[in-house]
Amino acid sequence: MDGRDTVDVIGSVNSGYKIVNYVDSTGCLSCKLQLPLWNLFITQMDSVYHSDVPVYMVFAPKAVDVREVQYILRRDTFHHPVCLDLADSFNRLNGFPSDEEFHTFLLDGSNKICAVGNPVHNRRVKDLYLRIIRGESPQSPSDAGTPVT
Repeated sequence: MDGRDTVDVIGSVNSGYKIVNYVDSTGCLSCKLQLPLWNLFITQMDSVYHSDVPVYMVFAPKAVDVREVQYILRRDTFHHPVCLDLADSFNRLNGFPSDEEFHTFLLDGSNKICAVGNPVHNRRVKDLYLRIIRGESPQSPSDAGTPVT
């Protein structure tokens, strides 16, 4: 978020997996973003998966929230790709449900969804993402029969 435009960021990186997280501006933006937790998760993924697993953040702030987003990104030293979607086009195109747990996706190299859920808000989702990235079965024996939320 240094003010530069990017084109087709999500489709331009060809890697095994990528994570896309959509955040709207309803409520406490800093609370929703949890950028320090994302930084920790990204570091953990980098140690598990020896090539980068890109994480793309799509923020749909109201025009008055842009400065707040810039401040939060600097404060939390978040240096990963961020898209400010002022028209909320990403949401309108995808029709996200109101439950924010369904706004984060683990995508494979073909951009097909492998898992849904926010890994920084839910430990079980985090473990699921890491298992998939490591190439393990998405459901470990201890999770058998237990739905992932």
